Amino acid sequence: MALEEWWRSDTAKGCWTRGFENAATPSEELFVCKFLKCSRQHRKSLWAEYREPYEGIRLIAFELDPTVASPHVECRVWIYEGQDDLWAKFSRSGALALIGSHSVRWMGVPPSRTWKRKLQESNTVVKGIQHYAEHPIFSKMPTPGEPLVVESELEETIELLAEQFLAWVDKVYRGQVAYDAIPPGTNEVTELVEDTSPTPAQSGNEEGEWQQVTVTQHERSHSNRKACLDHYGLSCQACGMSFGDVYGELGTDFIHVHHEVPLHTLDGATTVDPVADMKPLCPNCHAMVHRASPPMPVTQLRKLIGFGLGRKDSND
Repeated sequence: MALEEWWRSDTAKGCWTRGFENAATPSEELFVCKFLKCSRQHRKSLWAEYREPYEGIRLIAFELDPTVASPHVECRVWIYEGQDDLWAKFSRSGALALIGSHSVRWMGVPPSRTWKRKLQESNTVVKGIQHYAEHPIFSKMPTPGEPLVVESELEETIELLAEQFLAWVDKVYRGQVAYDAIPPGTNEVTELVEDTSPTPAQSGNEEGEWQQVTVTQHERSHSNRKACLDHYGLSCQACGMSFGDVYGELGTDFIHVHHEVPLHTLDGATTVDPVADMKPLCPNCHAMVHRASPPMPVTQLRKLIGFGLGRKDSND
């Protein structure tokens, strides 16, 4: 299966949607967006958006176009006309680190052709800041032997990207980002070529391209994740795998953190013990515990796969 074809599959769209569904959002003190929309546009790009997240901001949007040579996620902030102070904050903020590397930044991004027409009809003018994020998982297709690994890592990467970008937007909005000169290696241009992709009406016989998903966000504590990893380390607590040992620098610091009691079953905000209630798991084992309903205890999966044969589990 070609990479572009994989990204157009329902499986890829499901990974995309679940990644954003699981992403923690900023404090509701200023971030007032209550829902997330995920969709596929013009039969190709995956799209996610947070509408009216802050006063003065029209949209925070993410897009992945699988037709480009090296798929990446474009992360945008659309600001209403007349918000000069707000525009100054974002235009002076420089590039940021997204999923482990610096992004490329463009300023003054114009809306796409079709969206611009809709905005003009309502006498609305916006301009945007765009960053893009690259990661090896965006160019990797699942093979018959490892579909769960790739899909799980993709969801985790999208979740992390969304959390990082939303947190950055929140800090800029609050004035908590240092306004330094643009770092070396960052490109800045004043305009991008408008989207010339055919609109749905021009693309032939199409159906079912748009899907709106309203989700409930379950907040995740970064301090709990850190405390869990500080206690257990970065090895999978079911099979013992360490991504750093297997993949070297590429796998450094990568691991999933599993909640023994799923967050969606909690009745609102609940205190979670990061040692007793959370465990580091590799994507394979994470997927396996969730194949059972309710999820299988990590200790049971460890026994099932024979963890400990030739290894020493120092955390038991």
